[in-house]
Amino acid sequence: MYGKAMSIPDELMMRYFMLVTDMPIEEQEDMEKRLESGELHPRDAKMQLARTIVRLYHGEEARSKQKKNSNAYSNNARCLQTFLSML
Repeated sequence: MYGKAMSIPDELMMRYFMLVTDMPIEEQEDMEKRLESGELHPRDAKMQLARTIVRLYHGEEARSKQKKNSNAYSNNARCLQTFLSML
């Protein structure tokens, strides 16, 4: 689910925040402004979207586990090997 959310096109990301998350509208508007100004990188916003979706549909524990796994993936070239070993 996390991977699917990360593949959402940037131009549709805010629509997903609006339709499938519990993020308050004020936070969504602030995020959109930060994205437009370049203060927030789309990848970082998309990671937040993906973590939120995982939390909403699979619970906080799954979100925490996924966040740990995604950080390992982002920061380590050996992450693919680690991820595959966890399957």
